[in-house]
Formats: sequence, structure tokens, C-alpha cells
Amino acid sequence: MTGESQLNPSTGVAKDTFVAAAARVSGDGSLLWQRRLGKADHTSEMGRVARIQDDRFVFAGTEYRTFGPWPSYSLSLWLVDAQGESIRESKIDARSGEYFTVTNVAATIDGGLVAAGHLTRYTGTQFQPLSVTDGENWYTDSFLLKADRSGNFEWMRLFGGPDIDILTDAEPSSDGHITAVGQFGLDTGSKVENWILRTDFWGRTCGMRLGVCADKTWQDCEDNNPCTINWCDPDAGCTAPPLPDGSPCGDGLTCQGAVCK
Repeated sequence: MTGESQLNPSTGVAKDTFVAAAARVSGDGSLLWQRRLGKADHTSEMGRVARIQDDRFVFAGTEYRTFGPWPSYSLSLWLVDAQGESIRESKIDARSGEYFTVTNVAATIDGGLVAAGHLTRYTGTQFQPLSVTDGENWYTDSFLLKADRSGNFEWMRLFGGPDIDILTDAEPSSDGHITAVGQFGLDTGSKVENWILRTDFWGRTCGMRLGVCADKTWQDCEDNNPCTINWCDPDAGCTAPPLPDGSPCGDGLTCQGAVCK
């Protein structure tokens, strides 16, 4: 993370902002490369970084326009190669009144990644909700998000109840399960409790693992096609939903009709 001063084109007034940036150093501390990740007219805040398959790095954080209003914070995944060259930025747009916070990102057994954090939602009627302090209109749920090795979105699940629920860390295991830890009950006057969340490869807890997926492993549903999503439907079993045409699937390659070319 670094800082810079951005000039508002409408008023000419400068504003100090955060910019997500990445750097890599050698074993002796020499700078190998440095790259800006966020857009020039955006403020970007990086959460965590992880190394995934083929010596790629994924940086996860949030991004929003520097000069308001700020009706939402979107989630961004920045993929770069070992030389620091940008591969892709994947963006999960938040709806108005929704604000993503990323607390962790980790590599998964299939070469992809899982990101963890929380999504805060404002249900009131104010135009600029970040300036509003009416606590009864703010709610926070934890989330887990799965993407493949090219940054293509696969699934996202929300976890939580009526209180404020936050995940602070998530760690995928060698068998595909995901274990996450966090806290809940952070609203005013409430006792803070720690909690542990354990899901299968598709983000399902034991209470959600119904039907034929209850005994499936991630390998059971892997078709080795980079243009489909590894998915298990509780009724239909293993399925392979195609990624949208144009989704990246390799160096300079994109998906066309579920075929990488």
C-alpha cells in the first residue's frame, strides 16, 4: 500500500489517497519490480496476498472512486505473474449500500484461490451512507469467495446472523475443505464471541451438505477444463457450468463455448 495525491478534475482540489501497489525483492533485498494495482482515478486498499499455481500472485482488496459519493466498495482481485506483469483484475461489484472488506486470501488445492472478509450493508435511505451513524441500519455478514487460477469467479457465500459477523482468516486444506475463524456479536453492548467455520470445497457447512454432494470431494467433480466451474449440485451431483465467453483460461487464451482457445 502506498499513498498519492489525486487532483479532482472538477474542483482542482488535491486529495491524499491510498493506492494498492505490489513489489518483489530478491533474497538480498534488491527491488526486482514494483507495480501499481489500482486504477488512476480510484482509491484502492489491499487486504492480503497469496501465491497460487504457476508462480502467480493474487492480491485482494477493495476499490472505489477517489472523489465521492461512495455508495459502495467493490472487491478486487489483482493477478500478476512472477515478473510483476498484470494478468487480470477481477472485480466483484457491490450494490449501492454494500461495502466489502477483505481480511485474507489463500491458495486452494485446485490452483485457484479463496478470499475471506465481511460485507457491510446499509439499509437506510441516506444518499451517502458512510457519513451516517444510525447503527440500526448497518449489518455485517462474513463471506467466502472462490475463484479459479485465472481469477474467474466461481462462487461466494455469506455467513452470519443478526449481529455483526466478521471472518479474520481462512485456510484451505489439502483435501479441499476450508477452515475460517472470526468473531461475532460486535454490535453495541453485545458480548464478543469467537467462532470457527468449516466448509467443503463449495463453501457448504455440514448443515448445508445435503443430497449427493454430502460425500463428494473436489476431485470427484474436477473435469480439468479451465472453461468450466467445478461444481456440485445437491440434486444433480457433479456439474460443470461454463464460464462466460471471453473469460481468460491461459496465457493469451480465452473461453469460447466452454473451450479454451
